[in-house]
Amino acid sequence: MTIEDKQLAAIVKKARCKNNRKHILTVLLMLILFVGAPLTLYLRYYNYGPFQGNKVVGVPDNHLVQSENDNGLSSLLFDYGSHLTFNTNATSMTVYIDTYHFGERVGHDLTQYDYPTADEEFPLPFGGVLSIENDQIEIQKKQDIPLLYLANGNDLKIYEDFENNIAQDNLQTLERVFYIYMIVE
Repeated sequence: MTIEDKQLAAIVKKARCKNNRKHILTVLLMLILFVGAPLTLYLRYYNYGPFQGNKVVGVPDNHLVQSENDNGLSSLLFDYGSHLTFNTNATSMTVYIDTYHFGERVGHDLTQYDYPTADEEFPLPFGGVLSIENDQIEIQKKQDIPLLYLANGNDLKIYEDFENNIAQDNLQTLERVFYIYMIVE
């Protein structure tokens, strides 16, 4: 090898090192851009990690989510093993129970229940539906947030779309309806 060959080899080696640094830097920037940024946005949206603060983890801001309770063996006996979790800035949250009798609202508070008694000869079909099954609901102030719908009557129909359950046409065919909802202010 001559001196010129050694100089050429040194120049090529230096250029390769420079190219390797550019490739490594490009790959790192792409990882930050395509993995780091979306991951950070996801963690911030769902209040994970350093973005949690005093919020409920896994629930976006201004959303209401139904979560399952871990009841152990009692979950074999009792079906209602869930609770509601939410993150919101509100001055008050009020839960109402509206009671309907053949479409006419007969109650609007938390104390007036009219449960079927045991001495009724022919118990009517009874059914209910939760409004928050697997979805999360966005909390909007001064709007009804439906939580639970219970109804009984001879013409009992439970619709998947919650708005159809509380429609006046459906309420008029049912003997008893309990509609539980929340208003956030």
